[in-house]
Amino acid sequence: MSTTSEMKKCPFCAEEIKVEAIKCRHCGELLEKVKVQEVEKQLSFDPETQKAEEETKKGIKIGYAILAIVVNFLFMAFIKSGDDYYLVKSYNFGVTVLCIPFSYIGGLIGDLFRKIFSPDLIMGSTEGLVKAKIFWTIGPQTIGMFIPPIIAAILISQ
Repeated sequence: MSTTSEMKKCPFCAEEIKVEAIKCRHCGELLEKVKVQEVEKQLSFDPETQKAEEETKKGIKIGYAILAIVVNFLFMAFIKSGDDYYLVKSYNFGVTVLCIPFSYIGGLIGDLFRKIFSPDLIMGSTEGLVKAKIFWTIGPQTIGMFIPPIIAAILISQ
């Protein structure tokens, strides 16, 4: 018979179980070593994982900043290649530089929109799945980045 020193808490239901237990007698969950380690990792605070997640978020934000610059300069080049001389003359380098922070913020808002509203399950044809996957991967952020220069062009042309 085991004593309390040979007991541990089930990572699924937090009830006391034997250290040697393979299956929890309270909740019925299997206590495979890999599964237990995975649950314990999710429940515990791991500074290395936290640091890695922060580095990833930092990299994404830097990527959005670079993309905002590229989007605005491409938009400026597209406007300058058009026929509307007033718009071309007005939409200059200064407006592009002013739109960059707003494009960056638009990208972050688009990313937040994507995280909140992206579907958990997409059903349909292969073509539809590919289109949906591409859209929910880059669509909201890209739309968010293009809105500020479009608004600037509309305001300038009036």
